This record gives sequence, C-alpha cells and structure tokens, in this order.
Amino acid sequence: MPLNEFDRLVYWKHFSQPYIVVLDTGTLRLSRMDLPPPLQDMGSTEFKLGLTKDGRLSLVFIDHFLASKGMLAVWFRRADGDGVEKWMLHKIFALSEFVDFSMCSQEYHDVIVHPAEVIGDFLYLSLCYDGYTRCCLSLCLETDKVNKFFDHSVHPYIMACPPSLVCNKEDLETKVT
Repeated sequence: MPLNEFDRLVYWKHFSQPYIVVLDTGTLRLSRMDLPPPLQDMGSTEFKLGLTKDGRLSLVFIDHFLASKGMLAVWFRRADGDGVEKWMLHKIFALSEFVDFSMCSQEYHDVIVHPAEVIGDFLYLSLCYDGYTRCCLSLCLETDKVNKFFDHSVHPYIMACPPSLVCNKEDLETKVT
C-alpha cells in the first residue's frame, strides 16, 4: 500500500527557532516550515500536528495548560489567494469550555488540558487534575462538536484482539435477546 505524503514526512520543532523541521523519508530531504505568526514569538511552544480527512495539515496549540487561563487554537495549512501555502487560523476555543462540557469538578486544584493527538478531523484531549487523567474528550475540527469518551482515570492498553472476541455476522444473527 503506498504511503501518503503525511506518512512519509517527519516533523519536529526546532529547539530555538520559530519553525518546524521537515524530513521527507522518501527522498531524505530536509526542509523547514514556519510556525503560525503568533507562535513565532514564543520560546517554548508545544503543539500537535495532524492530517484532516481531506489531506490538509493541521496544527493545534494550547497557550497555557491551565484551563482557567488557556486558549486552544487550530490552524490549517492551505493556499492563500496567491497560491502560497501558509498557516490559516481556523478557530480559537477557551479551555474552560472543555472543562464546562466535561463537568469536571473545579473544586479540585487547577484543571490541566493536554492535546493528545490529531487524527482525521478530530482532536483528542485529556483533562487532568490532582495529577490524574479524569476525562478524555474529542473535538471535531469540522463541526466543533465535543464528545466525552471517559469520565474517570484511564490507563489505555493496546493489544491485538483475540479472534474469539471479534463479533461476526453469524453471532449477531443467532444472538437471543
């Protein structure tokens, strides 16, 4: 199966410069991609990159992990009116909106929001307080809809599913309800 461009490219933020270093593993060429303008002035920048369903590169950045103070910004990489590829701001969210949605108690110490991953058109977030993950959310970048996955501390473990646990059509048809 051929790899798409995103699968061939490796991205990492330059330690002291406002750009992303890009390695094309197919050609072994290095290039650079500037960060969105607001991030260029920040010394320590943490963000997540992902690819949307339609192949656009996306960048998600949280300016302050404390939910009471922070904002989450979403950019998409696309061509402007002159055909030049650049970062364009999609939307900004207050982190407190995610805390309100998740109904995480604010009587705990500060709630911290971490962007976990951008996959397809979804951003996955974890909300933590007292040092533990208390809630996992997804944000659809297309519709801005938020969904809650877990409402408690989780410890994901990924393994191959045993064939005996895989549901098949025959099992569904013979199931007694």
